[in-house]
Amino acid sequence: MWPFKRKRDINQLIFDCAEHRRSADAQELIACLMHTELFAPIASGAPNLPDGTRYVVGANDSIRIFSAQLGNLSCMAFYTDRNDVRVRRPYLSMTGIEAMKMVLKANAGGILIQNNKTAYFGLDAQGIREALGAS
Repeated sequence: MWPFKRKRDINQLIFDCAEHRRSADAQELIACLMHTELFAPIASGAPNLPDGTRYVVGANDSIRIFSAQLGNLSCMAFYTDRNDVRVRRPYLSMTGIEAMKMVLKANAGGILIQNNKTAYFGLDAQGIREALGAS
């Protein structure tokens, strides 16, 4: 059962977090992110695979995605819409929980998630650990 009053899509939640900075919006967004598919353009190291192929990155792989500065943090950048013009080929997709685990494993400063317009939401590494602990 969804614990929040009304169900909003991920893009509206990101906007509401950015615009209103309410704790309840952030909690709902984090809960929604756990199962939402996110997209990131690959900067380098993309394997040559057909679209839609599931690929598990191995120890010898070096796939880089673009980062974004959020204050003094270098964050891994993700988008909510695969058709967003900022998500160009090649790109990867994964759930929010997978993305957050990857950010921690890569020792990045945090994660930045851009909605389908101009609003964004970010979590530093500690915020990610807290979100994953609550899931």
